[in-house]
Amino acid sequence: MRVHRLEITAFGPFAGTEVIDFEPLNDAGIFLLTGPTGAGKTTVFDAICFGLFGAVPGARNGAKDLKSHHAEGTAVPSVTLEASMRGRRFRIHRSPAWSRPSSRARSGRVDQPAKASVEELVDGRWVTVCTRLDDVGLLVTRVLGMNREQFCQVVMLPQGLFQTFLRAGAKERHDVLESLFETRRFGRIETWLTEHRRACDREVEASQSSIRQLLARAHEVARELQPVVEPDAEPAAYPAARQLIAGCLDTTTAAAASALELATVARDELKQAQHTLDGGRDLAALQARHRAGRERLRELEALREVVATREQRIDRAQSARSLAPLLRLVDDADRALGQAEDRVHAALRHCSHSLLDEIAPARPGRIHETGTSAADGWGAARWSAVHPDAAEAAVATRRDRLARLEAMADVEAAARALAEQVSSDDAELATVRARHATCQELTASLPGLLADAEAELRFVAETAALEPAAALRLTRAEAAAVAAHEAARLDRELHDVTQRAVDARDARARAHDRWLELRERRLHGMAAELAGQLTDGVACLVCGSSRHPAPAEQSADQVTAEEEAVAQAEFTQAAQVYEDLRALEARIGSELASSLTRCESLDPVAAKAALAQTAAELEESREAGRAKLRLEQQIGVLRERRSTLKAELDELRVACALVGRRRDDHLRELKVRREQLVRELGPDTSVEQALQQLSAELESAASLAVDVQARSHWLADATQLHARLTEALSPAGFADIEELRAAHLTEAELAVASALNRGHFDEVRDATRVVEDRVLVAASAQPEPVLAGLEEAVRLAEEKRLQVGASAVALATRRDRLEELLSELDAALASWRPRLVRRDRAAAVAAMCAGTSADNVTKTRLSHYVLAARLEQVVGAANLRLSGICGGRYSLEHSMQRGVGDSRGGLGLVVCDTYTGQRRDPATLSGGETFYVSLALALGLADLVRDEIGGAELSTLFVDEGFATLDSETLDEVMDEVDSLRAGGRCVGLVSHLAELRTRIPAQLDVRPGRNGSTIAAP
Repeated sequence: MRVHRLEITAFGPFAGTEVIDFEPLNDAGIFLLTGPTGAGKTTVFDAICFGLFGAVPGARNGAKDLKSHHAEGTAVPSVTLEASMRGRRFRIHRSPAWSRPSSRARSGRVDQPAKASVEELVDGRWVTVCTRLDDVGLLVTRVLGMNREQFCQVVMLPQGLFQTFLRAGAKERHDVLESLFETRRFGRIETWLTEHRRACDREVEASQSSIRQLLARAHEVARELQPVVEPDAEPAAYPAARQLIAGCLDTTTAAAASALELATVARDELKQAQHTLDGGRDLAALQARHRAGRERLRELEALREVVATREQRIDRAQSARSLAPLLRLVDDADRALGQAEDRVHAALRHCSHSLLDEIAPARPGRIHETGTSAADGWGAARWSAVHPDAAEAAVATRRDRLARLEAMADVEAAARALAEQVSSDDAELATVRARHATCQELTASLPGLLADAEAELRFVAETAALEPAAALRLTRAEAAAVAAHEAARLDRELHDVTQRAVDARDARARAHDRWLELRERRLHGMAAELAGQLTDGVACLVCGSSRHPAPAEQSADQVTAEEEAVAQAEFTQAAQVYEDLRALEARIGSELASSLTRCESLDPVAAKAALAQTAAELEESREAGRAKLRLEQQIGVLRERRSTLKAELDELRVACALVGRRRDDHLRELKVRREQLVRELGPDTSVEQALQQLSAELESAASLAVDVQARSHWLADATQLHARLTEALSPAGFADIEELRAAHLTEAELAVASALNRGHFDEVRDATRVVEDRVLVAASAQPEPVLAGLEEAVRLAEEKRLQVGASAVALATRRDRLEELLSELDAALASWRPRLVRRDRAAAVAAMCAGTSADNVTKTRLSHYVLAARLEQVVGAANLRLSGICGGRYSLEHSMQRGVGDSRGGLGLVVCDTYTGQRRDPATLSGGETFYVSLALALGLADLVRDEIGGAELSTLFVDEGFATLDSETLDEVMDEVDSLRAGGRCVGLVSHLAELRTRIPAQLDVRPGRNGSTIAAP
């Protein structure tokens, strides 16, 4: 990271805007930030840290109030930082949370939230990347490769804070190292190992519990035959228990076979007893049937008189059937006459008093009771007094009156229309007046609406202006998403190729070992191979002798030259395959690195989320553009509306006068028509009411006339039919109509009576046939069987069969259950043994990493051991710098001894003094010694943290105060070490008010305090 430019406004002691150009300072390589105590030198470094992370280093971040107290109340505090990170140049603008004066708020101030935005220099122009606090923090942390704590430990060494690590206790040093080196994953490994051990314990316990359950079930099944090992036996007794269960299974199998044979014999005996019982029951049934037939025949003989009476009634009903049609006609006529009388009565009840008095005048002195109908109290004599001609005359009279009333309907309709017109005039007048009031309100509200629309237009215009930048970010996000998917694919391929390379390396090693083994075996048998080439009388190629008294003999595993050559060729081929895979792995790794660079190290999910967010931001900008067009159109409409409202108000005032005059004219004409209706109909009667009343009387009179005419017709028919039926009764043998009705039977009743008689005769015939049946007669002659004895014999045979069968089933069930339990026990034992081995291995590893194992001599946890190793590396890096500062007198040493608050040890620091040969506690160092030892330790820690975050190149380093405690010689040595930090183009910034440093470092920034705030000047 390299800082290019810093702009501070109303921040800390700086009331105005201070701009620092770091380019000349970067070229100088080292610069000094000087000024009186309290002038604001440290605030410059705070502003750089705030610009990157939105927070300042150390305890000062807890103050939260970063706005300058010297600045005006309305001044906006802000920090703008231009810096290069990983080859990309960014401009970061941040504003802390602050409160501004407000006349509306009760407290007099309004809180303003913190804001942040990031721009990137792309092709010579600044492009907005993000504008949200969390997005800015995520971008800086990802690109810079470190968080705020790591940045303050690696790049910015705050005032007094880099000495804290030297004098810190074991607990504080543990927390610092854990936050800087992210060793919490080793703690998670310890937790995982503990959980894995517990899981293995649960698996073993579950297996043993299953085995114990199986043994308990086997004990319940087989305990009646022979004892089985108890269910709570130790695991060592499981094999013996399995053998005992297998023995019980063999015994149960033999017993089940014997019980099956006994069950077969008992089943045959039961069948014979059941056959005898069935024969006895058949004989008893025949005898009972013969007795029932004799009894039924006696019962039928007793019903002979009842059947004769029913036969006479059937004959009488046959005689009455000839007069049934005429009787039905008489009944129909009487029923029709009664219905006609009911209709006349009903019609009279619906008639008014005037109609009743007109068609059937009452005797003088009749009084109608209040609350009753006009026809109540009338007798049959008055009903019969209603003549059809009187009813017809009443109908004609009401039709004439109805014609006269219909002529007044037009007058009433005209009056109703005028009333409606007056109501319409009133509604129209109210509408015009309401429109006039609305126009006046709109005229008054238009200025406010225009102001709101113009303010909203300015807001959406600012958002719409971000559309080009959002489109560029979307293009980059799309490219990053494609690269992220490509990186994921290449990562999978790299993992596959790496695994194949590992397998190829193992194959090459095996081929190499095979080749060396064969070569060694051939060399061991080389004497026998040479002996095989000897020929009697021919000189030996080794010793030159032509005599071969004891040539070596070939062994069974003698290796030939051809076998060795084949093994060597296989090794060469395996080595070539391994080299090819290594080359492929390197190529894929290079492509993966390129893809990771293009996707900014985002995974596909994060890249997709970033793409979606960028697309949403672009859509938001485009929506703001569309809203801008709509608002511009709305403002135009409002302005045009304002110009037309005045003319509309004038038109509405004229309309109010016209509608009022028209309403007065309609009211005068309505009064004339209503006076005419009152003269014709009366004060409270309408034409419709009169028409309804007269129409109801007309309808009642017409209905009454029809019903009276029908009653006269049916009365004549009923009289004639009664005379004909009376003449026909005597020839048929009936005295009167009631006797005829009593003798009459319906077709259904006649059919039932005939069926009863036929059924009686059929039952007599059937009973006689049963009594005379030869088989039943022969069965009755035999002695009755003793069914109770036969049933008892069957019951005893059934009990014997059930008892023997139950025993056989129980033994078979026990045999099947033992077979199933034995199979389940074998499976449970097979799964229990590997789980036991896995549990022991997991417990050993977990105990080792937790520091509780006897093999862990130092009793150190894994996470603590890693931190101790990191501290040892930090001490080594710090001693490289410390030796040059103090001339080799002091060196730091990592101590494994336990200190206060360090129950495991391994995080101790001591200072070795070569002058005295003693080890000293860091607290015994003087102020100057503490400063340069702490500086060396901080620089060493910074080197290790830089390597931890990926070796990122950090081109800027800031050191705050502490130089005033050094003597001139030590200051020279410290400055030489600081000057060495400039190697590779790094820029080092120092904060001090020491005069000697002002003379040694030409590039300076002078912070000058004042009553109205501090300022920064470059000499």
